[in-house]
Amino acid sequence: MGNNQTLEQIEREINELEERKRFLQKLYEQKCETAIKEAIEESAQEKKIKRVSQHIIIVNHSDIIGNPWNAEFHDWYASKDVLLQFLSKKPAESWRDCILKLADNAKDGVVYVPITRKVDSYYSKTTKTPISLDFVQAVLTKCKH
Repeated sequence: MGNNQTLEQIEREINELEERKRFLQKLYEQKCETAIKEAIEESAQEKKIKRVSQHIIIVNHSDIIGNPWNAEFHDWYASKDVLLQFLSKKPAESWRDCILKLADNAKDGVVYVPITRKVDSYYSKTTKTPISLDFVQAVLTKCKH
């Protein structure tokens, strides 16, 4: 880059660099999204539960005591869906930070994930779905980068 370049040449070079930057940002987002989705999927497979059918699981009584009674807490496949739904509304490069923030706000081994659902054309409803902190920590362990 010398002093002999014209303004047009400099502008062209700036545009090329900006285009390269956009390409690299998109590639980075895709890599982040893929890595975290894989970490979530692998973590969901770690907890072996007794599944009677697609929608019915057997949970030990001792696992229920002191924990939420919802399926999303005990069934990590359901936890996976909740977490992916939460993350889908955020830029992929911020997913790990979002998961960390959820884990930091956990109470008694429970992570409350805010899920917003559109009720009708006028308003939406946000509910906090409990999932296991163990699941979230397993995801964070697998998606270090």
